[in-house]
Amino acid sequence: MLVGCSFEGHTPGGDDKGPDQGRPDGGDVSAACGAAGDADHDGICDPVDDWPCGLAPAEPAVARSFDREPDLRTSLALQNIQLVDQRRLLTIPGGAPVFLSADYALTDTSCLGQGAPDAAGPAGCVAQIEYGFSPDRVGCLWDGHVSPQAGHRGHAVADLFAPVVSQPTLFEVRVRVGHNLGCTYQGATTWQGGVPPASDHTIAYVCVF
Repeated sequence: MLVGCSFEGHTPGGDDKGPDQGRPDGGDVSAACGAAGDADHDGICDPVDDWPCGLAPAEPAVARSFDREPDLRTSLALQNIQLVDQRRLLTIPGGAPVFLSADYALTDTSCLGQGAPDAAGPAGCVAQIEYGFSPDRVGCLWDGHVSPQAGHRGHAVADLFAPVVSQPTLFEVRVRVGHNLGCTYQGATTWQGGVPPASDHTIAYVCVF
């Protein structure tokens, strides 16, 4: 369970350029909703709006590949990425559980030729598949040794909880490869290198209300 995390997301309105700003006449498409309201100014009236976080983004692809992640000798491929109901766009109340799953293939030859880190452990680098509601890391989908010859494949699942918000907020679920001695080694709670992954590492969007 996530406790004490300060998640940041995108709230509708503000400086975001929605459909109102794109009208040649400067009119307000929300006005057509009248008393029904259009709180997120996306031109869809509130009673029938199933995405209350502004304009819904395009659903990310079901498969993603990340080369040079985080260096030239490491890569990550994800397939069958899904949240609840096999989707990558999800509307959910704050505090509700979010089920994340994906098949993965990880290659890492940066430790090629090195022996086992200890008498009992296998050879190869220790790596993680980190994930979280950007900019915060939640944890690791997988954490272990990667064979420098064969890589590592598997199916990963994780339960995370949507942040509690005071208004509808859009969160991006992102991933990246970590190169630590363990997901929580020496109390680690942040992304690899202390920097959140870029927007091209987004694998799903969650609208929390």
